[in-house]
Amino acid sequence: MPSAFSGIEMGRRALSAHQQAIDVTGHNIANINTPGYSRQEIVFATTDPYTNPSVRMDLTKGQFGTGVMVQAIRRVRAGYLDGRARDSMSRYGAQTQKSDWLSQAENAFREPGDSGLNAALSRFASAWQNVSKDAQNGGTRAVLIEQAQSFANDINSLANRLDRMAQDADSLIAGKLQEANDLTGRIASLNGEIKKVMAIGQEPNDLRDNRDRLLDRLAELTDFVQTDRADGMVTVSIGGTNVVLDDRNTVLIASSGIASGEIGGIGEAKASIQARRAEIGTLAARIVQDVNTQHRAGFDLDGNAGGDFFTAVPGNEAATMAVSADLTADPRKLAAAETIASAGPPPLPVPGDGDNALKIARLQEQKGMNGGTQTYGEYYTQTVSRLGAESRTALDGLDGEKAYLDALSQQRESVSGVSLDEETLNLIRFQRGYEAAARLVSTMDEMLDTIINGLGTR
Repeated sequence: MPSAFSGIEMGRRALSAHQQAIDVTGHNIANINTPGYSRQEIVFATTDPYTNPSVRMDLTKGQFGTGVMVQAIRRVRAGYLDGRARDSMSRYGAQTQKSDWLSQAENAFREPGDSGLNAALSRFASAWQNVSKDAQNGGTRAVLIEQAQSFANDINSLANRLDRMAQDADSLIAGKLQEANDLTGRIASLNGEIKKVMAIGQEPNDLRDNRDRLLDRLAELTDFVQTDRADGMVTVSIGGTNVVLDDRNTVLIASSGIASGEIGGIGEAKASIQARRAEIGTLAARIVQDVNTQHRAGFDLDGNAGGDFFTAVPGNEAATMAVSADLTADPRKLAAAETIASAGPPPLPVPGDGDNALKIARLQEQKGMNGGTQTYGEYYTQTVSRLGAESRTALDGLDGEKAYLDALSQQRESVSGVSLDEETLNLIRFQRGYEAAARLVSTMDEMLDTIINGLGTR
């Protein structure tokens, strides 16, 4: 049977338990604005009763309770929401980067507008038509050379802008890979700390919160598979490789295998930009070839056969094409004529002959692109349209994913977030419990005083 002092011990336990509950509530309130903080709650349990039935102890009609204890300080978290949210974070990160980079690529084309390549191609063809109408006019020839060089400069600039974007994408991917490696290193370190705390029977709630914040950021950067373990550690796999295993991490050195997140989104956008860059290269190479071939078939004002109109580095025509230096130095060498007079010497073009210039002007009407199905303009328009469609798809996906992620974030907050109203009520409730426990101790003290000091005095 309990002694007279058991009530004191029961009160002491109640005071301690409610003091801890007040401390947990204060911790919640203090972290109400801490990003990623998970609300904690106290779990009370009754302590073992005073007597337990055994072969050496008779059963009584009831067991005497010994009070309350704190069984656990539990972190309120919904793991299934974390998984869904991180999947959405990865998709949102990818869509954000794709939308941003593809929008920049669209701006690089400057379409539609007078500064775009389509308008420059039309001006180039019109200049050839003007020469065909007045082939002897030196001013018209000079204007053609100027328009041709402007057209070449526009292609050069577009190609260079797209090349720089691909290079910038590589640099950004490298920086984000470094960030991901830093995150996996810190996650691995927290794994080790969490395992140690759990091994001694405690709950590393704040350490878990810190790790979850890192996992959230890693989800924004890349897509990964997370496996929770009974010892409190997590295993993180990216592209089939365990980048976090136990308290160690494996360094990512390339973005291959990363299909989502900001890194994956940048990679997809870069691939699209490079594909459009290749199409511009194909267009430039074909224009250089066609114009040079036709220009060599004509004659200049001195009766000489035409040479190459454009110069370019084979395989990189878009970035290097330019009007031949011979033509810029002497527009008379422009091979606008198709025939020369038979009488001489020297043989001279037929006066007014600008038929070769007209043929070059009409090259843009021929379906020489994409297996003979498209003109220069149609092929270029398809390139721009394809980029625009990809950009719009990325933007639509971004809007949809943002709405979904916002909904998931609200759900996570409703489960794990701190409610000031709820914590205030808890504080009052635990305060009342503490006061009652103090009253119990006071009452037991008075009873003991009566027993110790009062018995036998009357």
